[in-house]
Amino acid sequence: MSSMSSPFKPLNKVLDINTIEEKVMSMGIDSLVDYLFTKGVIIWQLNVGGNSVFVSKDFETRHRGYVWASQLGQSDVLMLFFNVKHGIKLYRESDLRKIAFGYLVHEAYQGLLKLSMADVESEVGAFDPDLGIAGVADLVTTDAVVEIKSGRKSRRHLLQLAAYLRILRKNKGYLVYQDNVVEIQYGENVEQMLLKAVEEVRRLRNLVSSSSLNDIIDKFKRDYERFRQRFGIEPLELLEVLKNEGLA
Repeated sequence: MSSMSSPFKPLNKVLDINTIEEKVMSMGIDSLVDYLFTKGVIIWQLNVGGNSVFVSKDFETRHRGYVWASQLGQSDVLMLFFNVKHGIKLYRESDLRKIAFGYLVHEAYQGLLKLSMADVESEVGAFDPDLGIAGVADLVTTDAVVEIKSGRKSRRHLLQLAAYLRILRKNKGYLVYQDNVVEIQYGENVEQMLLKAVEEVRRLRNLVSSSSLNDIIDKFKRDYERFRQRFGIEPLELLEVLKNEGLA
């Protein structure tokens, strides 16, 4: 990994992040859902015990038998259960706003890159049937993949970028953060790290595939408590609502 100079600049150097955030926060929930629909993200709002839970399907969920790039480095088995057994993602309203914020940042950053680059694609869905992994890359140029991250650095960011480099057959990628840019060269070390992460997700996917929700709750108490704290509901109650709505 390297943070040497690149043609890509940190977000805070080229974008008004606060203005984009204000735009997202001003959206009503219907406008938010409509905007995400234009990005291929379909949202259902469910009422579960008086709490709103948002169920989503997108490019990754359409590749249900694959490891999703968003699952790399994830250890939350209960969330993975709903991914694998029911082909859905679960969000709070605040999560949807973060996703919309990300898309708006991608759009703005892509517009800037197009001033100096002829070929810049955004939200590039791709999958590798050999490795069995699917995901959506933020930006793809002629010779690089660019992942834009507004939060703190995470190993998961590197794993996702590595997946897209592998899938799209690119040797160079960039993680663009608010205050710096990290360049990644796809080599043996990065590939081995990716393969190990894919294998770990596949192990967990196999585990939840052969387990009931009650089994997962009993075996993974920490994930269960995290779920209850995050959504304010019981997983079993959510599953019942999903069945009633034809989403499970």
